[in-house]
Amino acid sequence: MSISQGWVQNGEIRLHFIDSDRHARAKGVPLLIVPGTAESAEDYADLLELLLPRRAIALSLRGRGRSSAPRTGYDFWTLAGDVQAAIEALELGRCALYGFSRGATLAIGAASRCPERVAGLIVGDYPAYYKAYDPAWVEKFLSSTSRGAPVSEKLMRHVAQGLQRESDDLPLWDLLPGITCPALILRGGKQGSLLPLEAAGMYLERLPDARMVRFEDSGHSLWEPDYGFFVLTLAEFLGRLDNR
Repeated sequence: MSISQGWVQNGEIRLHFIDSDRHARAKGVPLLIVPGTAESAEDYADLLELLLPRRAIALSLRGRGRSSAPRTGYDFWTLAGDVQAAIEALELGRCALYGFSRGATLAIGAASRCPERVAGLIVGDYPAYYKAYDPAWVEKFLSSTSRGAPVSEKLMRHVAQGLQRESDDLPLWDLLPGITCPALILRGGKQGSLLPLEAAGMYLERLPDARMVRFEDSGHSLWEPDYGFFVLTLAEFLGRLDNR
C-alpha cells in the first residue's frame, strides 16, 4: 500500500499530511502524528509503513515541510489549533495522538480542547511545558541538525524567528486531568532525554490513565538504536486502544 498525501485547511493556512490509508480501509484506532519542531510529515513515512494495516497520518505543522509558512501565527494555541483542525478535517472519529518532543505539548493542547475525539495520547520524551525561547535560540537552532539534515534546510529563517518571538512559558500540567483517555509516556533512559524523571512522574500522577515506558538505550531520539522496539511499543499501545 502506497503512502498518499493531502492538505487540510485551518483558516488561510494549508497543512500538508501524509497518510498510509487515506480511504480508511484499515481497521482499528487511527493514529495522528504531531512531529517535533524541526520535523515534517515526511520524516515519519517509514513509521507509517511499519504500522500498516493501521491507518496513520503524519502532519507537517505550519512553517514545516510543505505546509504554509506565514510570517506570524506561531504561538502555542495557534499551533495546537492546527492539530485540532487536522483531527476534525480528516474525519478520523476517535483517534490516537502521538506527539514527539515539543510536538507532544501541541498534542496535549489539542487533546484538552477536544477530548471526546482522542482515544489515546502518546507523549514522546517531553514535559507538559511549552517553554519560551530566548533570541539566541534562533541561530543555535538553525545551525543544528535534525534526523541527519541541517535544520536550516528544513525550515525558513522567518519561521524560526516566529517560533521564538511568539513563544511563551506555558505550564500545561493542569490540562492533564481533563484528558481521560489512556496515555503512554515514552522516556529516554540516557543523556539527551528531554523528559526528566520528576516530570515523567507528574504525567503519571495527573493523567487519569497513564503508564510509562523507558527506552533504556535511547536519548531523546527514542527510535535509536532499536527502531523495532520503538515501533512495537507504539503498536502494542494502539492495540490496547482497539480492544477498549
